[in-house]
Order: sequence, then structure tokens, then C-alpha cells
Amino acid sequence: MKTKLYRLLIALLGFAGFESCTGPDMYGCPPIPAPEYGCPSATFLFNANAHDQVSNEPIRHIRVSVLARGESSYYDNETGTVKHKEYCDTLARGSTNDEGHALILVQGAPITTYELAFDDIDGEENGGDYASTNVVVTTQSEDLNDPSSSNGWEGAITHEVNVKLVKKIEN
Repeated sequence: MKTKLYRLLIALLGFAGFESCTGPDMYGCPPIPAPEYGCPSATFLFNANAHDQVSNEPIRHIRVSVLARGESSYYDNETGTVKHKEYCDTLARGSTNDEGHALILVQGAPITTYELAFDDIDGEENGGDYASTNVVVTTQSEDLNDPSSSNGWEGAITHEVNVKLVKKIEN
């Protein structure tokens, strides 16, 4: 009788949202004493320009993608271990205009390293079939425009990214 009562009580506490706080959470991290409310945020403006490496002419119809790469951790209940998985998220995408210029805005949690991928999306129509290239852009918290921020990550930052694309070599 006493065992059944304990099982019923534990089940009711589980439905009420109580759980053990001694083991790792779903990400494999140990329990922390208090959550932090809110999230630091920032605005990133990428001023991207694509030009032909030989003629220095602007290239239109180049897709510019802002990527966030990293590694996430999660707790695997079956093995009882923390596992890691690489990820690549496309945060924003744009296309260059007739002047070879694209302006891309990313808002959200501050990430220190972004990757910009430049891909020719129309082949020969823009004057040549250009090879894809990626550029890594790194940000420091001191680069942001709001020095009064308590955590250094609120504000905006602009990155100027200029690439010279080469035409694909035909075999």
C-alpha cells in the first residue's frame, strides 16, 4: 500500500512539472542555480560586394548567404553520455544587384563568427560562371556601436565584405 502511494505521488509530481535536479539537463550540462532572464542581442549588417577578379567589374545575381557554423552538445539518454553534433544554419540570404552589391541584415543572439557564402545562381547570364567562395567574418564585443551596454553585446555592427570571384575553368 505504501509503495503504491509513493508511486502515485511521484507520478503526480511528474505531471505537475517537477523533475530531478541532480542529473544533467537535456544538453548535458549540470544544473545551474538560477536562470538568466533575457538574451543579449545584436544587429549585424553585412555590406557585401562581388567583383570579377580579372576585370574588376561588378557581378550581379550572386547569392550571398550568412551562415552560422558551430557544434551543439546534447545528452543521449540511451548511452548516458554527452554527444556533439556540427551544424550549419543559414541565417539570411540576399542577391547582388547590377552594381554587385548586397545588403543583408541579421538580428538576434550575438555570434562571434559568421560565414558569408557567395554562389553564382545564374551561370553564364551574368557574364561568366563563377566559382563559389566563402568568407569568414569575426566580431568582437568591443566592435559593437553601443559601449554603454552592460554586457557589451547590445547594439549594431556593420561588416564590409568585398570578394573577387574567379570564373570556373571548363575542362
